[in-house]
Amino acid sequence: MILPTAARAFMAGLAGALLFAAGPALAAEAAGGAPVQVMQTEAGPVFADPAGHTLYTFRLDEGSPGKSRCINTRYTIQNGRQFGKIPIPAAESRKTCADKRRPFLAGADDKPAGDWTLIPRDGGARQWAYKGSPLYTSTKDRRPGEVNGETLVSNYIIVNPARAPQGLPPGFTLLRREEGIVVGTADGRPAYVRSGSASRRNASAGPELLEPLRAPSFGTLSG
Repeated sequence: MILPTAARAFMAGLAGALLFAAGPALAAEAAGGAPVQVMQTEAGPVFADPAGHTLYTFRLDEGSPGKSRCINTRYTIQNGRQFGKIPIPAAESRKTCADKRRPFLAGADDKPAGDWTLIPRDGGARQWAYKGSPLYTSTKDRRPGEVNGETLVSNYIIVNPARAPQGLPPGFTLLRREEGIVVGTADGRPAYVRSGSASRRNASAGPELLEPLRAPSFGTLSG
């Protein structure tokens, strides 16, 4: 995709105002209340806890706003479609939902702000939520920036990384390429700008005259 002159100028200005982080570099204040940072991952920019571990949302929470359904209930029986209720093998040793997806808890002095709210949990703890969705970390993530906690059941995503806003206009997204993180269209095509001297810019647009529109450097905020 080749951007016209006006669009290139707009995108260049926009690029200076985007905020991204490749590691634990974003200040907590940027989240507007929650102690989180933005990590650039294979899934794109996501929210992460102070240690850099990806935060996730739980699909089943959508049916109970302001409440987490990922708790420490230990189930011993499951419903079988053909055979009725059947015992779960080694039920007592199986991890609960909250064991596998640890709630992202708030400190005693933390206060909600903007899209960041606090929901109560059993025992008096408070859990951070973003736009109403409670947040969790995953025991599958060992290192900062990993996104191994996404869970699909029959192609139905029930645990999804909490994606951070990209600040891009409709129809644009970020793509990871050999050149780094670049701006592209939602269908996966990178956006290009013309390169080279003024005389070459007037020539026909061959591949050697184009370069991807790079996203701003990680961990910086300008513009």
